Amino acid sequence: MRVALGIDVSKAKSNFAVVTETGELLEEGQFSNSHDGFEKLNDLIIHHQSCEIIFEATGVYSRRMCFYFDRQNIKYVMINPLKAKRLMDELRPTKNDRIDAKKLAILQLKKPQPYAVRVERTYSELQHMQRYYQQIVADQIKMENRLESDIQETFPEVENLYTDSKGLNYWLLVNCFPHAEVLKKLTLKEAIQRFENETGLVANKTRIRKIKQMMELANQSVISVDDNSFVCEKVVYESDELMRLERLKREIIEQMVNLAAELREFEILKSIPGFGETTVVQLIGELGDLRRFSTPAKVNAFVGIDLQFSDSGKKKTAGVITKRGNSYARSILYRALLNVIAVDQKNGKQTSVSRWYQRRKQLLIPAKKAPKALAIGGMDRLVRMIHHMVLNNEIFELK
Repeated sequence: MRVALGIDVSKAKSNFAVVTETGELLEEGQFSNSHDGFEKLNDLIIHHQSCEIIFEATGVYSRRMCFYFDRQNIKYVMINPLKAKRLMDELRPTKNDRIDAKKLAILQLKKPQPYAVRVERTYSELQHMQRYYQQIVADQIKMENRLESDIQETFPEVENLYTDSKGLNYWLLVNCFPHAEVLKKLTLKEAIQRFENETGLVANKTRIRKIKQMMELANQSVISVDDNSFVCEKVVYESDELMRLERLKREIIEQMVNLAAELREFEILKSIPGFGETTVVQLIGELGDLRRFSTPAKVNAFVGIDLQFSDSGKKKTAGVITKRGNSYARSILYRALLNVIAVDQKNGKQTSVSRWYQRRKQLLIPAKKAPKALAIGGMDRLVRMIHHMVLNNEIFELK
């Protein structure tokens, strides 16, 4: 007789329910998410031998349970909360932790869900690094906005120093000369000396040229605070922080490259024109082991570019993407697609993805939604290609 153990995972405590396939509730209760609590859970699993364990993926809270089961070599089902909700929905639902645990057990008995695939440490570490990288990118964007706001008060014209007012070189110069009045009081020789003293770098021809441009821009700047204002301290801090974050990003990517180098798909994906090391390690960090997806359609669903339709009677829709998948992976795939197309145009050679893109671009030019439709279609073709290459252990060859 089949028996299921449903667990409703929370932060400090979790509820459980043991149910038979006849609907009989054998046992229910609660355990703490601590060492003693997990020992109690282990005793429960031993008592109910061959029970099917199921719980919802609840982020950091459920990861402890996954790690424990993996170390104990215990099979388990980790179901998407949205999927679980839809499968367990009733006309007049009653919800609490105790009932949810029982419902999960009944769900597994009536509609068996597949067991979770154990994630290798390399993939999980790459994911941790990739998510931290994304957090740093978010912090960097916030800091860039703050610096841009403060620069408007101290040295507004300096934004014309580079095409894009970002990057280590720009932040380094702004950090050294945070206010237009600072440069107005210095000669070129004094400005160069200040730069070398504060940065510890040699002022080469390029840097001297940029310092000259800054002096010209300083004369054109209309400021709103004095050069002894606290805003100048903010500019120095923000530019310092941006340089620190940029260096940290590079260190993380370097670590990811060193770790991913042991994976076969690292070299496979790197062989695709337009796929650099950064793109490859970020993609592996988000998608994990592509071999666990039996079809490209499942990768699309994981990323959130699978189509959903809302047809009724004579009404027919073109379909829109669900966006229910991994948004980070979706963003990386989009940038990767643009890179592939740009490299192909530069080299004068076309991959199958580029050929499809250019052909469809000619057909969809009049359509308002052409750019989005092209992007989604191109990402789908790219997913098919990388999925096929990884599963068949093939290096890219231009045909």
